[in-house]
Amino acid sequence: MKCKNCQFKDSPTVCIGEFHQRLCVLKEEKPEYLEIIRAKSMNEEINQNKLTAHIVPAIPTPYIPKEYPSIKEQVQNFGSAIATTVKQAVKGEAITVSEEEKNRRLAICKTCEWFDLEVEGCKKCGCNMNWKTRLAGHHCPLDPPKW
Repeated sequence: MKCKNCQFKDSPTVCIGEFHQRLCVLKEEKPEYLEIIRAKSMNEEINQNKLTAHIVPAIPTPYIPKEYPSIKEQVQNFGSAIATTVKQAVKGEAITVSEEEKNRRLAICKTCEWFDLEVEGCKKCGCNMNWKTRLAGHHCPLDPPKW
């Protein structure tokens, strides 16, 4: 379903926000994400040949909602995060990143198909990304990591 303000509302062309449902919301929330959205679109166009700049010609792949990992996996991931952070502290290493780096990481997360906008969480690892993106010793759970 297209956004009510979509420039393609009355067109058979599919908007990238329809293909990647959270992108229109991000663009409305924070205009600075527009460059990330454009970069993601161009990257997908090159890698998957599905997108052309800001629009998807033809019918998009259906959006399949991702589920969070099991509670057991989320607890294990949380325990691992605590252990990593404690090890860094013991070694005298930085525990957190700068606000700029945290914002950069979070902006990347917000364009990811695994990101849950409602709770700002990652459905791949189950972490709250407002928290995880602050931690110096942590990275995106995807292989390869996006940050």
